[in-house]
Amino acid sequence: VCIHATNVSSHQAGLQCLVIGDGTIGVLTAWVLRQKGCEVRLLGKHYQNMEFAQELGIETSDQGSTNERYDSVFETVGRTQPSTLDLALRSVRPGGRVTVLGVYTSDFVYSLVARQLFIKETELKGSNGYRPEEFTEAVRLIAARPTAFTGLISHRFTLVNADAAIQTARKKYDFTMKIVF
Repeated sequence: VCIHATNVSSHQAGLQCLVIGDGTIGVLTAWVLRQKGCEVRLLGKHYQNMEFAQELGIETSDQGSTNERYDSVFETVGRTQPSTLDLALRSVRPGGRVTVLGVYTSDFVYSLVARQLFIKETELKGSNGYRPEEFTEAVRLIAARPTAFTGLISHRFTLVNADAAIQTARKKYDFTMKIVF
């Protein structure tokens, strides 16, 4: 999913990128961008998730930017609030690109000031899923750096404890990256 997002957004080395969201998709998108030679900052609010990202060599911050400095911004939060998409559009430089990976609810309606896209010549793009060759690339990247992902699985639950797993994913009281059954 993360490789696909960087591919559909045509990323090359040297670009300044902001990833909004410190969940699994956000952290892995930032990591993939670093592997492609981009300068990356991850913006999040879950301290332990950002600490994990730092261990992967990713610069993190809990402060948003409104200075239009990023060539490309990835929104990986989704849900029902407009704030992260607003921040993405404010943070991208004129002529830059915003890629949305965050899954918004089906009834969420975003109030877009279309004139800002026009003025800044911003490209707004969605990204969903992946292609078979991108899956193969992900396996290759992981195989080349197996120790980078030793801490990715933060919780393990049996199916009997599915309710506890769902609560852990929703609450994120501590380090919550990937939950497996």
